[in-house]
Amino acid sequence: MKGRADMGVMKSRMGTLGAGGVIRIVEPLCREGWSGALRLRHARRTGSIWMVGGEIVHALWIEGGRKAEGRRAFERLMTWSEGTYLLDDEALPPERSVREDMATLLRDKLSEAAAERGEAITQAPAERPMDLEALLTHLRDRVPGIESVSVSSGDDLAASTEHDATRREWLHRQWQAFRDETDDQTETLLLRQGNRTVLVVRHGSLAAILSAQPQTTPEALLWAGAEAGRQIKFLDYRENMAKSV
Repeated sequence: MKGRADMGVMKSRMGTLGAGGVIRIVEPLCREGWSGALRLRHARRTGSIWMVGGEIVHALWIEGGRKAEGRRAFERLMTWSEGTYLLDDEALPPERSVREDMATLLRDKLSEAAAERGEAITQAPAERPMDLEALLTHLRDRVPGIESVSVSSGDDLAASTEHDATRREWLHRQWQAFRDETDDQTETLLLRQGNRTVLVVRHGSLAAILSAQPQTTPEALLWAGAEAGRQIKFLDYRENMAKSV
C-alpha cells in the first residue's frame, strides 16, 4: 500500500510492527506534527495512541478484562515489537489522559532505540507560532463550529478574535468565574448556556477560551482546545493584543 504523500517520512497507513516496534511508528508521526489515532493489535491485546499536532494526548491499552490509560498505557504499548498497526487520520481523542510533552515521553525510548540502531537523535525544527486569526482558521479547518479563540492572562482577556463587545464580555465573565470557582489543578471547563458553548483550557498562567456553535460535539471541542493550548504556549499574545482585541 502506498504511503501518505503529505508526510515527510513515508509511512503505510497500515502494516506490521517490525524491528524497533511501536517507537519506529510514533517517532516520525511526532516529528511530522500528525493528528489522529495509531491503532495497534497483537493477539488478544489492543491499544491506541491519540495524537494532536504531533503531541501525544491520550493512550489506551486493553488485554482481556484489563485496561490501562494515559502514560501507563503508553509505556506498555512502547514495549510491543510484534503486531499490526493502522493510522486513523480522522480520529479525535475521547479525552486527554497524557499531559507530558512529547520530548518527555519519548526521551528515554528514543535514546534506547537510537543507540541500538547506532543513530543520533535529531530534534524537530522549532515550530513557527500562529497569530490568533491564523489559529482560528486552523481550528475551523477541522472543527467548523468554532466561532472564536481568546487567550487569557491573569484576570483579563489578553487577546481575542471575538470583535463583538457583548460576546467578548460574556467570555471574560466565564473565564473569571472559572478562576474564582475552581482550584489551580482544574484545567478544563466545558459550558453550554442557551445557544452558547465555551471551552476553557488552562495552561499554566495562560488559558485558551474557545466559543463554538451549540451543535459542536464535546470530542471535537476537546481536540480544538488541546490544539489551541499547544499553540498559545508559543504565541506572543501581547503583540497580538492591539490588533485582535
